[in-house]
Amino acid sequence: MNTTSAPLVQTLTRFFWTVTFVITAIALLSFRDATTSKAQTATVSAQDVQLWSRLNSGPIITIFGDGSILASSCQSCPSQIISPGTGITINPNYPGVPGAALALPSIRLSNSEQDLVIGGWENQWGFSKDGTQEWVKPVGCCNSASLPWAIDATTNRAYMVGGVLNGLGQIDMSSGLYNNPGPFTFPTFAWSAEPVFVSMTASDNFYLAARTGWVARLSPFNTTQWQTTVELNAALQPGAVAADGSLVVTSGAPHFNAESLPPQPGRLARILSDGSIVFNNFISAVTPPVIGGNGLIFVGLHPAPLNANGTGTIAAYDLNGNQVWSTQVQGLPNDLLVGDDGAVYAGTGAFNSGTLYVLDQNTGAIRKAITGVPGVWEMKLRAGVLYAAGSAVTALKVDAVNYDSQSPWPLRFHDNQRTSNRMAPILNPPRRSEEHTSE
Repeated sequence: MNTTSAPLVQTLTRFFWTVTFVITAIALLSFRDATTSKAQTATVSAQDVQLWSRLNSGPIITIFGDGSILASSCQSCPSQIISPGTGITINPNYPGVPGAALALPSIRLSNSEQDLVIGGWENQWGFSKDGTQEWVKPVGCCNSASLPWAIDATTNRAYMVGGVLNGLGQIDMSSGLYNNPGPFTFPTFAWSAEPVFVSMTASDNFYLAARTGWVARLSPFNTTQWQTTVELNAALQPGAVAADGSLVVTSGAPHFNAESLPPQPGRLARILSDGSIVFNNFISAVTPPVIGGNGLIFVGLHPAPLNANGTGTIAAYDLNGNQVWSTQVQGLPNDLLVGDDGAVYAGTGAFNSGTLYVLDQNTGAIRKAITGVPGVWEMKLRAGVLYAAGSAVTALKVDAVNYDSQSPWPLRFHDNQRTSNRMAPILNPPRRSEEHTSE
């Protein structure tokens, strides 16, 4: 053997083992990445990630400034857990503190411990957090009186529509006195006493979405700019305001409709502030829309006939109405919210048993499915904990800390206090301690 070739052989040998090592390392890294990816899309049980779950709490949840939860009932819920107009206050760390709640309430935050709760059934009530009654106003029985008020903290006024008064009215939140001159009703609208959702874009600019299928804009408060129909005699869900000030709305009766109308698949529409309709498409929508910081509209879909345990879809649309992605999910979609982790959270299923899906906002890929949740009819997110409400209120640990601060309308009633006001600040507390375990 030629001795001059020995160094070459050694060099080739070293090269061979170096390449082998690099290939092996890449393979291991790929395996680790694949394992991580698989873990991200894993199905987990609610009991494995929950901090606690409290049965018979009331399925409507609103959050006080200190993180305590107000849980109440509704007239049309599948199970009358507690009678309308009553409820409990839940401490996020130690569930079980009794209190008061009112149908679909709104909460005005305070600099003190006494946040103001506004809501009711038949009459409207103002209560301090400790249950002290501040005022009561008669606004009519059994319709819009059960819907949340749109709260404007900058003017200390709150707005709602309906009751026997048949119009958009405003009150001073401290006194409960009507804050507008003249009658509560405005002749520019010939409404029946029906549930109407109010969405604010500014202190004197309002969108209204009605049970009978029309959308209107009032600007200023007592001036009708326009009224248009999205779907004749079809209940509209709470509207979401996009970053450009346009309104995005779906039809189909919401779960907490005061008239107990069953949810129906419906349309998705976007209307500009001048009343021009950008699109109005039937997509079998069953949830109110939410809009992410990426500008996409997220909606839950389900074809008729609706089945709580059937196969649904979470879909994303751009602002021109084009579908960007769609992902099949198990169960009827109930509620959506947008997290600050690049995910859209979707609750599906029946009132007493559901699944929480975590989907990538840009692609629709399922990151995680949390099964066995005792109901995900509504969701609220705060400090790294998602509160799912149905036959129980369940606190679930999630990757998102709070709502996406770049999202113009991240959840059903805009924030944890249900202000329905796009300009209201969204609280962003740090991730809460996880030292408390399941009950």
